[in-house]
Amino acid sequence: MHNSCQCCNDQITCTLSPAYFYYFKNVPYGSSFRWEVSEVGFQAGFFAGFLSYGIFLLINQRRKLPLSYRQLLKMARYPIIWAIVVAQITGFIFDYFQFPFFADQITPVVQPAEVSRFMLVWGIHIGLYIGAVLGIVHGVAKIHRRVPYLPQ
Repeated sequence: MHNSCQCCNDQITCTLSPAYFYYFKNVPYGSSFRWEVSEVGFQAGFFAGFLSYGIFLLINQRRKLPLSYRQLLKMARYPIIWAIVVAQITGFIFDYFQFPFFADQITPVVQPAEVSRFMLVWGIHIGLYIGAVLGIVHGVAKIHRRVPYLPQ
C-alpha cells in the first residue's frame, strides 16, 4: 500500500486501539508513540509498494510486448483501492461478530473495554493485507490482458 495511505491509516487506528500497536506491532507506549506508529506504517507501506510494483514489473517483462512504464504505473492503484475497500469490510466484520477465537487470544492482555476497538483495528489491518493481495492479483490480470500503447 502507498506509504502516506498506510501512515494515515495507522494514525487513525492507533487512536482507536493503542493496544493493538503495543501488542501486535511492538510499539511501546510513550511520548514518541505516534512517531513510532508512523514509522511502522511507512515501513509496511514501503514494503507493500515495493512488492506490488516488483511483481508488476516481473509479470510485464514476460509479455511479448511489455507495457510502457507509464501504463504499468497505472496498475499501482489496484492494490491501494482493494486494500482500502477490503479493510473497511473486514474491520466491520471483526467489530460486529467479535469472533471468540480471536477475542479469546487478546482478552488476557487487553482491558475488557478495549476488546471491541482492538478487534476493529485488527480486522482493518487484516483487510489491508488481504486487499493488497487481491489488488496485486487484479493488477497482474490487467497486465496480462492489456494491449500495449504503441506510439506512432
